[in-house]
Amino acid sequence: MDEKIAKFKHQANSALPELMPLNLQLLSQSDRELMDIDQQIRTLEERKNYLDGELATIKPNTPIMSVTGERILDSAERLRALRAQYAGTSANLTPDHPDILKMKQEIEALEKETGQPPEIEEATKQLIDARASLATFSERLGKDHPDVVQARRTIEALEQEVRQLGSVPLRRPMLRPENPAYINLQAQLNSATSSLDALRATRTAVKRRLQDYATRLERTPEIEPNYLFLTRDRDTSGQKYQDIRSRLLEAKVSEGLEIQRKGERFSLIDPPSLPEKPDKPNRPAIVLLGFILALAGGIGSGAAAESLDHSIRTPKQLAQLTQLFPLAVIPFMPNEQDLSWAVTRRRLLKGAGVGALVAIIALLHVFVVPLDVLWFAALRRFGIESP
Repeated sequence: MDEKIAKFKHQANSALPELMPLNLQLLSQSDRELMDIDQQIRTLEERKNYLDGELATIKPNTPIMSVTGERILDSAERLRALRAQYAGTSANLTPDHPDILKMKQEIEALEKETGQPPEIEEATKQLIDARASLATFSERLGKDHPDVVQARRTIEALEQEVRQLGSVPLRRPMLRPENPAYINLQAQLNSATSSLDALRATRTAVKRRLQDYATRLERTPEIEPNYLFLTRDRDTSGQKYQDIRSRLLEAKVSEGLEIQRKGERFSLIDPPSLPEKPDKPNRPAIVLLGFILALAGGIGSGAAAESLDHSIRTPKQLAQLTQLFPLAVIPFMPNEQDLSWAVTRRRLLKGAGVGALVAIIALLHVFVVPLDVLWFAALRRFGIESP
């Protein structure tokens, strides 16, 4: 039976009737936890929306200015400026010039640092600007002017660079934000998003656990009859087992007595005697202690009431309070209500006295000595024979 019950408990999956209070408690706890998680999710969603709104009002690439008011260029901007400078310088200097070689090395180092290849759009834009400048200089200065010659060389260098960049696949660079306020808000937004994702995952787990507890509670009424049937059979089997063991033990004892021939030696020598009077409780002591405590309580309550009563009842108390002697004292003049209350009070006192006397006699009869025995003992003491 124990094996059957253990197998049934395993199949019940914590939906037993005896676990119903625990499942209810866990269900209530999970419900409160789900409400707290929902509140946190709403708070984080409001914060995320607020951060999105704040982030939309701030430019990510606001220039960073130094103490002197000059703009501090990052690596990408430095690379862009250096390319523009290289395009203008390469028109005047040979490719083997030290300045050209230095600028090439610096451009290559910045490209490796930023991961940005040469931008064909930027070179094309510079080429268009150079051609516009050449047209302006040609109309105003003439074809042989040094500025016009310089502009032609620049255009040739830019055209060569555009042709070289045409074979390089275009890749848009990832611009990193520079504004500290934008970076701070973006970090807060990322933190809120990760916390929100974690809370949503926790909410899913809590809802799954809540559904599990609800399923257990729904299965409990279905499982209870079979479980009670098994436990009742086990209890019945246990009682039968104990009965058979006790009978077997008695049989073994009887067998041992028969073998040793001691079964005839048992005899009752002195039967047990009943006590003549009860050992507990000590009723006279209880009555005496109750009388003393009642008396002390009555006197103490009266003294406490008298000490706590600050009403003025005599001219002497009035003189002590006001430090002035009264001019006259008007005696108490009872009316009909006071007289009727005094009569009622005397009747109550008489009734209470009679009731106390009857109670004392009853207690004496019950706890000390019966009244008939006391009556006959008094008659014998005075020498009077009872009829």
